[in-house]
Amino acid sequence: MGFPLDCVQIFDPMGFISPTTLHAKCILRQTWLLQIYKFDPLPEKVKSAWDEWINELPLIESLIIPRSLITSFEPPNSVQMHLFSDASEAGILTQARKNGNITVSFVCSKARVAPLRYLTVPRLELQAALISSRLGSTLQNELRIKVTSTYYWTDSQTVLHWLNSSGKRYSSKSSCGGYGNYECDPVVCYVPTRENFADDCSRGLSPSKISLHERWFAGPAFLFEEESAWPKWPQLSVKQAEVEELHLKWAGYTSISQRPLNELIYKERNLKRMCRVVAYTIRFLNNCSSDLQKRRVGPLNVEEIDRALRACVSVAQHEGFEEEVACLLLNKPLKTQSNLLPLSPFIDNSGLMRVQGRIDKADIPYEARHPIILPPKHPLTKTIIEDMHRTLRHGSVDLILCELRQRYWLPKYRQRVKSVVYECVYCKKWRSKPSTPFMAQLPTERLQAFQPPFSCVGIDYFGPLTVLVRRSHEKRYGCLFTCMSTRAVHLEISSLITSFEPPNSVQMHLFSDASEAGILTQARKNGNITVSFVCSKARVAPLRYLTVPRLELQAALISSRLGSTLQNELRIKVTSTYYWTDSQTVLHWLNSSGKRYSSKSSCGGYGNYECDPVVCYVPTRENFADDCSRGLSPSKISLHERWFAGPAFLFEEESAWPKWPQLSVKQAEVEELHLKWAGYTSISQRPLNELIYKERNLKRMCRVVAYTIRFLNNCSSDLQKRRVGPLNVEEIDRALRACVSVAQHEGFEEEVACLLLNKPLKTQSNLLPLSPFIDNSGLMRVQGRIDKADIPYEARHPIILPPKHPLTKTIIEDMHRTLRHGSVDLILCELRQHYWLPK
Repeated sequence: MGFPLDCVQIFDPMGFISPTTLHAKCILRQTWLLQIYKFDPLPEKVKSAWDEWINELPLIESLIIPRSLITSFEPPNSVQMHLFSDASEAGILTQARKNGNITVSFVCSKARVAPLRYLTVPRLELQAALISSRLGSTLQNELRIKVTSTYYWTDSQTVLHWLNSSGKRYSSKSSCGGYGNYECDPVVCYVPTRENFADDCSRGLSPSKISLHERWFAGPAFLFEEESAWPKWPQLSVKQAEVEELHLKWAGYTSISQRPLNELIYKERNLKRMCRVVAYTIRFLNNCSSDLQKRRVGPLNVEEIDRALRACVSVAQHEGFEEEVACLLLNKPLKTQSNLLPLSPFIDNSGLMRVQGRIDKADIPYEARHPIILPPKHPLTKTIIEDMHRTLRHGSVDLILCELRQRYWLPKYRQRVKSVVYECVYCKKWRSKPSTPFMAQLPTERLQAFQPPFSCVGIDYFGPLTVLVRRSHEKRYGCLFTCMSTRAVHLEISSLITSFEPPNSVQMHLFSDASEAGILTQARKNGNITVSFVCSKARVAPLRYLTVPRLELQAALISSRLGSTLQNELRIKVTSTYYWTDSQTVLHWLNSSGKRYSSKSSCGGYGNYECDPVVCYVPTRENFADDCSRGLSPSKISLHERWFAGPAFLFEEESAWPKWPQLSVKQAEVEELHLKWAGYTSISQRPLNELIYKERNLKRMCRVVAYTIRFLNNCSSDLQKRRVGPLNVEEIDRALRACVSVAQHEGFEEEVACLLLNKPLKTQSNLLPLSPFIDNSGLMRVQGRIDKADIPYEARHPIILPPKHPLTKTIIEDMHRTLRHGSVDLILCELRQHYWLPK
């Protein structure tokens, strides 16, 4: 929307083409009313009106405007200025000469768009009259022609009645501003709307009409006639009431607080600003009662600021120790219940209460000998402590006390200073402790139970040690082996560190064809790769005929079983396992995206490893197991290096290993079949809570909940899928989990809410050291660090029970009866396999 810029670019200070520019401004005002923004499209009606105006705008170039207001060298007898007002204002100058000729000249005009807020027509007419009067004053001051008379013309009888009204309830200048000061009184006249000169501007003229419109520049026709022929106001007789004129007066009162200094002390938290405000106030009061020569100006000095601080302290003492100050001012002894009695307070010359003490003869400042007593709970005391705390760069409590005691005395100073230091935001940031990261999970090697010692070890070297070998001194290194499960220690002596250097990675390669063979490769830090033959397994094809793909799949199955056996039997930690085959049928089958039947259902899958095994392709000519399936005679096997050394590519980097030339095969997207349970449980929380609180037998409670869940599932299931008969273990276990979930929501309400919203627990929570989490069934369990241990899931992540909930007591009682009323340690041993109790 670029047309606002076009309106601004029109330069017309005298208002010669006001009817045209006002028409464009009205279009712009319409967009404001429609709330059309900069880049919004214009409505069709607005756009067509604007396009019509912009297309006719070049026609203004043919407009001719006279440069002079005086068209003759003969001086005029009289010069009259006529100002017509409507929604716009226009000024006309008429000149009458001796020969009877009357000339009319256009002077200027001023147009203004109505505001966006709604105004009545009388208000708009009054506004037009006001602008007309201001325009007349401006012309009177700017024109060098002597104007003999001024006429204001309006077609609004409301304005005329208002100006000619004898009632003065509202001053004429209060809303209209009155007419300006002239050498002669202006005359307000009435003009009909059809002859109103300014009406052409308020209604607007297109660029094509203004050049042909004579009345806009020549004025109305009656100006060329005598005054007797001018329009007259058909004034009607209106009975007007004599009403008193209204004037704007202020009626109110001021409420001056009697204790402004108290309010300042309570509101201001900056001691320096407070003292400066009070000091300037005291200076102002003193200057009001002093001579002009004795008045103080300029910045404050130390004496004025100190006097202001004493004034604030005096107010605080009168509030905090009202009875004590009153007794001291009347020279009466303090009451025996007063806390200030041991201090022997007195009032000094400035009206402050100080400590008497017994060190009056000490060679120290007066303020240190007789410190000012501050009320402990007054806001000024806290402000002084905070200022001292900031001055000392957020110092400690003892440092602040040491500085405060040189001037002030607080009955309970240490508590007050501690509270200020504790509330300081800057000190809180320094006192905050960094969050302790969670400990990592323990490695699997440290969690293997029932393994022989030194199955998994940690190796460390120390030395060198100088030993005597015959007549020479040689270096030896100690090799320390530490068992990861039993923490046993074994010590060996090594001549060179490199001889006992453990491999960086151990890889197991299994090649399958009609037979299977295993190769172990070890890569060390120095880049050397060693290949060792482990074992092989050969099997003759059965008598019944089998296709080659079936034989290849059978070989892959035996290869996977051989890999699992080696993984369990070898005491060397294998970092990666590779299965090699030259059958692309097996590779396509294993890498198939069709999941209708799981790949492990027919092939048995590959065994469980610490890292996922990799299935690779090897060409038949480089297949290590092909030598066994084809057979070698005894005379050739001793000379056959590849059978024991493995294929040559194992001595190279992985990037040089054979790659599978996989072809693009379009595979059908088949949904994998899984056995799923479709149903829902809807258990009301209140009856379940009542059952937990009433029932003291865990087995009976679980059976009742299980039958309830079965009933709810049967209600929403088909007749064929409904369960009947005795409960199974899965249903009873689900019922127990539902009861434990209710107990956790009651006992650990905040913790469960935080975990469900993925928010950290509060630092005050007792469960924070356990690192709890919510499992898939909605139960809160212990995270721990034994996730890699070869133990059941419930033992690695036990369920957290609330210590004071009735269900916890019911579970312990059931365990106690199950163990034949066993001891406490026996019950704890069994409970910890499933549950965790904070206490």
